[in-house]
Amino acid sequence: MRITNNICDIFNVEKTVQAKLVDLKNTAEYQSLHTVFTLVPDYPVMVKTNEKLQEHPDHLVMVKTNKKLQENSDAPSNSPLPLIKISRVLKGIPQSPHYFQLRNYSELAREKLIAAWDQAFEDTAEKVHDLMAKDFWINARKLWKTMEDLQGMGYNVIPIRRRLVEKTEVMILFKNSKLEILELKNKAENHRLERSRLESIVMSFQMRAEREGMNMVRLLGEVDQKEKTLPNYDILMESLAIKQFDV
Repeated sequence: MRITNNICDIFNVEKTVQAKLVDLKNTAEYQSLHTVFTLVPDYPVMVKTNEKLQEHPDHLVMVKTNKKLQENSDAPSNSPLPLIKISRVLKGIPQSPHYFQLRNYSELAREKLIAAWDQAFEDTAEKVHDLMAKDFWINARKLWKTMEDLQGMGYNVIPIRRRLVEKTEVMILFKNSKLEILELKNKAENHRLERSRLESIVMSFQMRAEREGMNMVRLLGEVDQKEKTLPNYDILMESLAIKQFDV
């Protein structure tokens, strides 16, 4: 009989506990906490009623029945804000940045910083689009660094990076062409110097040839003069032929 009474008492206590749990689940505090913690799946529900814990298999919820619960709910929270991907289109490019580095900032600060990062993305896209040959390498180096920072925030920089790569390839071809032109100019200058050297040599030989020609003309003139005097020797020979010997 005593055992039967004990069993009945146990069933009554269990029913009382179950009823209290049902009442607890219907409270606003429990519903609020349940809404927050059900974002974390695959954990058992832990319901704290004073000092006792009871497990439930779906989610983890901690419920306090003392007065500190209301005070804690009204106090400002220092926990990081949830990461929310914001999808939009910037400069025709779909974006879903995560802003992981901004998770510890307040909502107002995050809004300001997000607007600044969006502006930085748009400015970078415009600068890449308008990038010209003048000061290309200096500006391109800065843009590469900015795109790395934007990518760290989760921005899709692949299209503008591809455009910068295309422009870089064009600039490499342009640079190689300038180097080839410079090399050809150097070769042309070497040929000009060699031509000047040869012309100088030729001019020297021409001057020498002219001198030799002048000497030749002078000597030929002397030959003509000598030849003109040859008949005089014939006359002299004839006069000697008829002249008597001197005794």
